[in-house]
Amino acid sequence: MSAIPFALDPEALRDAFPPDYLERGSRYFRNGKVLSADHNPAQGLLTGRIVGSRGRVYQCIVHLGHEEGGAPMVAGQCSCPVGYNCKHVVALLL
Repeated sequence: MSAIPFALDPEALRDAFPPDYLERGSRYFRNGKVLSADHNPAQGLLTGRIVGSRGRVYQCIVHLGHEEGGAPMVAGQCSCPVGYNCKHVVALLL
């Protein structure tokens, strides 16, 4: 169900997110916690809603692009207390 305009291989994800966020975000994705995911390729945005561990719904906005060297760039904002490149962003990317 990935709506990402380029492949985020496991190495790129490991570079962007701490291991515990990757693990928990993957679990959220597998357990169907992603309520919505919308991709706007013209703006390089991925937006979505993810159910958190206590049932609260968080809003995520992910800016997708490439760094100067061509590597994928992910900058995800979330309404959760962490706020940036959290487990909810990981779930949305998957």
